[in-house]
Amino acid sequence: MEENDELNKKVILVDRYLFKYFNYPIRRRLKKKNKLALLVETRCHYRLAPTIVNILYFLDDEYDFLFIGSLISVYYLKNVLPHLECYTEILEDNDFTWVDYSNIMMSTGLYEKYEYENIFTFQTDSVLLAPLPHSTYQHDFIGPTDYM
Repeated sequence: MEENDELNKKVILVDRYLFKYFNYPIRRRLKKKNKLALLVETRCHYRLAPTIVNILYFLDDEYDFLFIGSLISVYYLKNVLPHLECYTEILEDNDFTWVDYSNIMMSTGLYEKYEYENIFTFQTDSVLLAPLPHSTYQHDFIGPTDYM
């Protein structure tokens, strides 16, 4: 029980941070440079807008944004952040699983369609507290190299 209480406290702290500092509308246009921020979310998640605002706030202005989601989550995104110009991909499958997510992330088709030098993938439980160090871009890949 104490473990759940500790986890709940952490979730509340993250929510407070996001909703206090990043719960506002943003205006952002596609720049079509070499950097792309990517989020896959099929739910109409309550934390979607402040998470996107947080991530784009700390990424430099050269980042474009790609949202992959269900039909309803794409409409939700356009409703909560109407001035965010971004790429969207609509998933046909309503029963989205972690296997489907892994398949998208490992798909060469995704990376061939969006030919960006740097792709920053995040989720609705992601939070940035500062800009990415410039040394981040010296690596070809940061993150897990395999999936279950």
